[in-house]
Amino acid sequence: MRNLRPTQKGFTLLEIIIALAIFTSAVVIFGNFSADIFLYNRIYSAQLEAENDLRSILSPFPSEVRSAAPSDRGDYPILLASEKEFVFYTDVDFNGSRERVRYFIEGTTFKKGILESTGNPEVYDPSNEMIIDVVRNVVNDNSSFTYYGAEYNGESSAISLVQPVLPNLVRLIDITVAVDADPNQPPKEVSTSTKVSVRNLKDNL
Repeated sequence: MRNLRPTQKGFTLLEIIIALAIFTSAVVIFGNFSADIFLYNRIYSAQLEAENDLRSILSPFPSEVRSAAPSDRGDYPILLASEKEFVFYTDVDFNGSRERVRYFIEGTTFKKGILESTGNPEVYDPSNEMIIDVVRNVVNDNSSFTYYGAEYNGESSAISLVQPVLPNLVRLIDITVAVDADPNQPPKEVSTSTKVSVRNLKDNL
């Protein structure tokens, strides 16, 4: 009788190495793909939040500026009109008393300060100012306040007032705020602007 050797079946070392290489490549590709998905999801979520913040700021700002009026002690309606800060008096809580409202850009944050008058006679103590962050991820270089005088004709070519601006010359305020959650990643920055005239200071507007 012949001695029959059983047939050896299985993977060779080369086949195992090739299979491991393919599996490793697939894991790396899938891992990178998943990481990209999470990265872009985070970026777009942050950008969407920034856009929502921008829309929210445009809601109170126009109405507050339009109703600007002399302070409780008789100060001029506009206190300061600089490139990064706008300060004025208005009744934000409709209680008959006018607060000092300050919108300003500090670093990468657009902020709002509210200060109520106290005492008799009334004073506005800066130490009592309540400050809140309105918009984060602000692109400072592309965000600013621009001011126009009584000669503003509504055209884009109109010449704005030159800094330093005298508050008594301001008739219209143009605010532009740009945000970008991550300047090194898409999508591009989002920018919003609006023009508001002060009702009590109208000339030809």
